[in-house]
Amino acid sequence: MSVESSGERETNRLEAFSDGVFAFAITLLVLGLHDPVSNGSTSLFKGLLSEWPTFFAFVTSFIAELIMWMNHHNMFNYIRRIDREFMLLNGMLLFFITLTPFTTSLVADHILDINAVMQRSHILEGSCFSHWSGMEFGDTRLQRIGCWESTSLPAKSKA
Repeated sequence: MSVESSGERETNRLEAFSDGVFAFAITLLVLGLHDPVSNGSTSLFKGLLSEWPTFFAFVTSFIAELIMWMNHHNMFNYIRRIDREFMLLNGMLLFFITLTPFTTSLVADHILDINAVMQRSHILEGSCFSHWSGMEFGDTRLQRIGCWESTSLPAKSKA
């Protein structure tokens, strides 16, 4: 039985697609940043200080996505072939990756909202869920399945 007929495929296209989704999600994070003195009402220093929640949310989300991408990238050092189930699980991971810009904007917009002190924990939990579910659920499950499926195959050579 040939490899193609069994439903297994090489990983190149999935890796390229996943890298594109990661790059797009990270690019969307930057769209939340803007010139704090565009209206001319304050100095640059005061404007930057007033935007600290946006920068904080951006930096933490960028670092989280970078770590997820590095884990995802390293996972494919051990996987030679993929099947539909693996592609579906990878798609679920990418779903959570694409939620990161949304949860980042929620955190940035509501971190200082005095009226929403009780709601703040739920917003932060949602952001953490998005980040950590992608890292823990997605990456860990994909790594376990990928390693399990690839145990009989030699590691991919670096060409």
